[in-house]
Amino acid sequence: MRCDTKIYFVTDAEKTLVDTPGAENYGEYEAGKPKEVERYADVTDTQTKTQQVVYGMLREGSRTVRLNEAFREPFDHIRIEDRETGESVLYDVDAKRILRRRSTFICHEVL
Repeated sequence: MRCDTKIYFVTDAEKTLVDTPGAENYGEYEAGKPKEVERYADVTDTQTKTQQVVYGMLREGSRTVRLNEAFREPFDHIRIEDRETGESVLYDVDAKRILRRRSTFICHEVL
């Protein structure tokens, strides 16, 4: 398996309350920067049979992400960079399988 695609496991930042009196946004919540963990993975389109099992129908924009290592840290999304265009697309995970040494995630594109 060739892990040649750069992916990022994204954890959304927590919102914090601005409690400094006199601040312009006093009493409002501010979002910080999301945390990202970079890895290299094998990214392919999800097979038709797998889509039938996971979704019960065919779904456009579904990807299968395979890592040569077990990734057990909590995360919210996966961001995948396209090697040719350099654009990034955000994906939500629908199914995951974490074995002793490998991880597999089945995701769909977030619009």
